[in-house]
Amino acid sequence: MSEQTANGHDNVLVSVDGNNNTVTITLGRASLTVYQAHKRKGTVPRSNRELLFADFRTTKLVGRDDALERFGQWLTSPAPIAVDCVIGRGGAGKTRFGIELCERAEAAGWIAGFITSDRLITFYNEQNLSTWLWKGPTLLVIDYAAANTAILRNWLDELALRPDPDAKKHPLRILLLERHADRGFGWWADLAQQGSLSGRRGDYFLEGVEPFALPTLADVEDRRSLMAEIMEQAARLEEVSPAPHPPAAGADPVFDRDLSADSLDNEPLYLMMAAIVALDVGVSTALSRSRTELAGNIAAKEVARLERIAKAHGAPEALFSHLAACVTLQGGCDRTWALRLIGEEQITDPAWSSVSPKRAVVWLADGVPGAAGGVDAIRPDLIGGAFVLSVLRRNGALFEETVEIVERAWRRAGVAVAQTIIRTAMDHAGHDPKHDSLKWLDHLIGRAESDDVLMAIADAIPKQTVALRECACVANERLVDLWRLDINDNPKKVVRLAAGLNNLASFLSALGRREKALAAATEAVTLRRQLAKQYPDAFTPDLARSLNTLANRLSELGRCEDALAAATEATGHYRQLAKRHPDAFTPNFAMSLNNLANFLSELGRREDALAVATEAADHCRQLTEQHPDAFTPDLALSLNTLANCLSELGRHEDALAAATDAADHYRQLAKRHPDAFTPDLAMSLNNLAGFLSELGRREDALAAATDAADHYRQLAKQRPDAFTPNFAMSLNNLANRLSQLGRREDALAAATEAVDHYRQLAKQRPDASTPDLARSLAVLANCWDGLGDGAAALEADREAIATLSAPFLQFPPAFADLMRAIARQYIQRCERLERGSDKNLLIPIPILEAFQRLRNKSGEPEA
Repeated sequence: MSEQTANGHDNVLVSVDGNNNTVTITLGRASLTVYQAHKRKGTVPRSNRELLFADFRTTKLVGRDDALERFGQWLTSPAPIAVDCVIGRGGAGKTRFGIELCERAEAAGWIAGFITSDRLITFYNEQNLSTWLWKGPTLLVIDYAAANTAILRNWLDELALRPDPDAKKHPLRILLLERHADRGFGWWADLAQQGSLSGRRGDYFLEGVEPFALPTLADVEDRRSLMAEIMEQAARLEEVSPAPHPPAAGADPVFDRDLSADSLDNEPLYLMMAAIVALDVGVSTALSRSRTELAGNIAAKEVARLERIAKAHGAPEALFSHLAACVTLQGGCDRTWALRLIGEEQITDPAWSSVSPKRAVVWLADGVPGAAGGVDAIRPDLIGGAFVLSVLRRNGALFEETVEIVERAWRRAGVAVAQTIIRTAMDHAGHDPKHDSLKWLDHLIGRAESDDVLMAIADAIPKQTVALRECACVANERLVDLWRLDINDNPKKVVRLAAGLNNLASFLSALGRREKALAAATEAVTLRRQLAKQYPDAFTPDLARSLNTLANRLSELGRCEDALAAATEATGHYRQLAKRHPDAFTPNFAMSLNNLANFLSELGRREDALAVATEAADHCRQLTEQHPDAFTPDLALSLNTLANCLSELGRHEDALAAATDAADHYRQLAKRHPDAFTPDLAMSLNNLAGFLSELGRREDALAAATDAADHYRQLAKQRPDAFTPNFAMSLNNLANRLSQLGRREDALAAATEAVDHYRQLAKQRPDASTPDLARSLAVLANCWDGLGDGAAALEADREAIATLSAPFLQFPPAFADLMRAIARQYIQRCERLERGSDKNLLIPIPILEAFQRLRNKSGEPEA
């Protein structure tokens, strides 16, 4: 029986349900139900998979003291309302962290808990949402935040327009949990977009907020204790006696080495899965398996468990695992929807029709219990994805058969199915562009008929994930097509179309589709120019943003003069905006100056580029002095650009100082937010290596290049789909630094590894990666030459030219410099090796003709 208590406002009530797991905060007709997952501590797992449930808290929390301290300070900060974000890939421990924070907050007198997606939707649809109040100090945790972007955006806007509550009596904290958060694109960018002239909005709460990436478990003994706890409990569940355990420190040097290795995937879920699998194969073998292999092992155990349950009830063995896979696709369901699901799935196999749906739902809910007597998804997500893949692919099922199952789930549950498949692709697709999960997602994007659904799918796709980028591009193309048909000169719809085109241009560019990317960016500028002409105060910022996008797309096609013109116009707009509204637009102005400096540099206007880069760095430095948390990343970026401009003018000492400063800033940022800034640190270290090399400090240059490659290696191991291109690039840089020190064999090994990676990338995404493969082959040629193997060097040069031929002939201005450099390298090598006949076979006639056309167009002699 529920209990209700008044909170000091006449009509605000807090009700606690009978099982003590939810709290409902009500004012008038607006109510918000909060799930208190921290109160499920002590729930006894019935299977090894349930040992992994975050809300069961079957293990002690380790390695999170600093993070809890950081968010404890956030809770008690003086802001009346504050929003923050925790990110990490599946298995990093985000949900467990949120649960622990809720428990600590409640112990301090707060109302704390999770808002599930369905509860958030119900809350948002309340008629009197604007009158909702909270009793006192309140912490709300929202998991899968990207799935709720539209609601969050509107809710934050509404909260921003309210008078501030009493910060001491009624602070409100909203913690968002998600796998990814990119300030430049996607769900987080939609929430955090700055530069509005329309008054205070929800982005006010996100000024200076940098999503916090949960660290992995760095302490070896934390890893060991976590595995020991799970192994002991798993042995009890499987009735293994005596219970095995990981070797004590020092007892097994090989295990100690493996457990402490930098290459170990040391996130909590990985170690817990390894502990469960270790009961079957031993701890050393378990640790040698990848996270997807371990997830597959545990998913197989779950399939076997459900088959045993089905057999015990006299049902066909495959029925329950099939139904559980369908429920998992939908993210779980209540009994009413489970009955519908069972009825629809039973008719697909005559052998299943003999089972009563009403009995089946009882048995299934008992085997995979969900909220309020419903059926839960197979979780955690990593294992749920492996489970779905295993069951749907059973007995070599064809794609046409599996997609029918996905299609039925989609008709029942809509976007939730797409979001499950996106997480499955992130966890399991790897580098395979034909992975079933990607094909399923592509099918659903084609089936989506509303822009709301397509936007929800697009928001859930992380920008960095190369395998998913194609699906994101298709979703955005469909959105643009829908909006273009429905524009009707309505300014609101024009705004929406222009934003969609700007996003589409970025996706097309990332896929190497440069002409289509330029077309989309050009159309976005055209639309935003019309809007800015009619409503300059409202839409000039959007026009400036689109002009910078257009400049980048023009530059990619070698149209440097046009790119400079677009960047100059963008910077002019931002300069005027920053004069009138410095707080809102000085950051945008500084970044626009940074872009402009790069375009001036491309055209050889080095003094002008340095002046602009210096101005950008000065603005960023002032911003950083006022708000270091918010603007240190911009300062570091501007310092790298400044270093390049100084280097081009021969001011190598000054360039090194700027690059060192940039790397130091990124190093500090990466310590605090490793997931967000380690990629930037690695990039900055690569640049630093080049500047050190210019000054003859070759040992220091090698150290920086090695550090960069090590960072990228770890990033590529954790997220291969996102960071393998960067890792390959860093290997090329490392090969050059090794060659300079005469370490020829090591240089060849690094260059060979880089080429191997680029071959795979070019095979999967030829438009995007073929030029990089050609560049890498040219580095490999130099390494072979350094070892005295002229024949291998010439062969690598020839392959580089052949590889680059198609991109060069398609876009001559974009790749002329690279083709010219590789050709010159080849000619000089032929002459040095006295291989004149090889030189005469250098370039096919079409390539020579393309160079001739470029020479005639520019009016300059060909070098």
